[in-house]
Amino acid sequence: MFRVGVLSIFIIAMSLNVSNILYILSHTFPLPVPTNPDISRKERNLANHIINIIKEAESGEVEVEESEELVDEDYDGDYEVEVFKPHDDFVLPSHRHLAFGDKTVSRDDAQKAIDYYRNTTKGTRPFKSMKSQFRWIAKPAHMDKLRRFEKEKNDFNESRSNLLRVLSNRLFEEVKEKLDEEVASIART
Repeated sequence: MFRVGVLSIFIIAMSLNVSNILYILSHTFPLPVPTNPDISRKERNLANHIINIIKEAESGEVEVEESEELVDEDYDGDYEVEVFKPHDDFVLPSHRHLAFGDKTVSRDDAQKAIDYYRNTTKGTRPFKSMKSQFRWIAKPAHMDKLRRFEKEKNDFNESRSNLLRVLSNRLFEEVKEKLDEEVASIART
């Protein structure tokens, strides 16, 4: 944001008409004038200050100066640009992978886990057995996702939303990389 003033310097060397000043003030602040007001100390000090300015202007002792400044109020000389960190650092490497927490697993590994999960005489293996065999299974929710993957393999294939998410993440990485290269080249010059 920029702030701009007006430059004009002049000395008041003529006599002032106080009634004109009061006229402008009364039109600027159209308020009823009380007959016997209860005046606070701050109000009295401000009024005395304005009275002194008008008296000094009448005697020609006041010099009115207005200067023009162009100030960038948002500028901070000590500011350093932060290193860009995306909101979500995790990007799937391929649409052929599944995310289990902060780990990615290929569809083949997920199928191996399903085969191991189902290959028992009891029906299915317990969570602890799955967790020890496959380190990427860390929560019961991961087992739920694995079972959902087993039931809905076709939906997990190349659904439009999955492909768009992968495309979006890859585009984000490309743009970030290009911006970093451009910033580095500008910094070198």
